Amino acid sequence: MASLANVTLAEFRSALTPGAVRSGIIVQLTLAIGVLFFLVAVIFISQNVPGDQPVSPDLIEILNTIHALLFITAVYAGHWLFNRRFSSENLERAYGKNFVDKRGRPLASTPSEKLVLLIRTAYIIRAALLEGAAFFGLMTLVVCAQSGLLNTQPFLWLNAGSALYEITFILLTLPTAERQESLFEERISISPRSS
Repeated sequence: MASLANVTLAEFRSALTPGAVRSGIIVQLTLAIGVLFFLVAVIFISQNVPGDQPVSPDLIEILNTIHALLFITAVYAGHWLFNRRFSSENLERAYGKNFVDKRGRPLASTPSEKLVLLIRTAYIIRAALLEGAAFFGLMTLVVCAQSGLLNTQPFLWLNAGSALYEITFILLTLPTAERQESLFEERISISPRSS
């Protein structure tokens, strides 16, 4: 059956151009940098806002709980969705799919180019889920800073944990050419491991 799993390592390597690798890394770094900038803004706000706006302790508890649930869900759903992109059904479906931009121009014409786009999409989906949880945690910190709770209840800074996790995770899993080739060999290729 026609599937992206039939792409050889040599074909994959030819489609995995330096430009393709660079654009994937840029997207990932952009997601991490956005969260980092917002984290810096939260720290600045916490040090420079009077903290005199009252907020319900129940609201803070609800925000903390939602954040924890979002973070746990993002980690597990991101991992599951990342792996799901490489299921045999998805590889068969993607083989016949036309990858086009908003103007209808083809983004990939060969199976190996489609596979490069599929891998990039998997990385983006996983990082975006983590980014959502990170931003929710950081917004919780903004609410806490405006009420002055960050000074009296420092444990609330744990809400920054998802942001730190997202940044660290992205930096440790950047889609380098070597990492993508390893992913191809371990999860996608049905052909023997040879160059």
